[in-house]
Amino acid sequence: MAKKKHIVVARTQEAIEKGVDTSKGHLDFKGQTMLYVDDDSIADEIDHNQGLKGNQDVWTHEDPRLNWTERYKADGVHSYIWGASPSFSRAWDDFEQRRKDKKRYNAAERSAEEE
Repeated sequence: MAKKKHIVVARTQEAIEKGVDTSKGHLDFKGQTMLYVDDDSIADEIDHNQGLKGNQDVWTHEDPRLNWTERYKADGVHSYIWGASPSFSRAWDDFEQRRKDKKRYNAAERSAEEE
């Protein structure tokens, strides 16, 4: 099973510049606004000390879609599929048929009015 990854987003400029300290060492943002943490206990520690439960310098959250190919589960986020599918093809054919039928109906109605 894939490891859980947590995203740590800096909420202050100080956090971006100084990083965060953990029991397993210092994590540096390297001038970026976010970083990933692979260890659940470190993510919990960061959240407790510098996260929303602590001084609120960072925001920590598990990223459920990072390894979505290995452990995908539907979580309410839209997934887009590019390319044809049988249901899309049928829906498009039905739409085209309705458009053509309407065009024929309107043409027949105009010719009946002219007579």
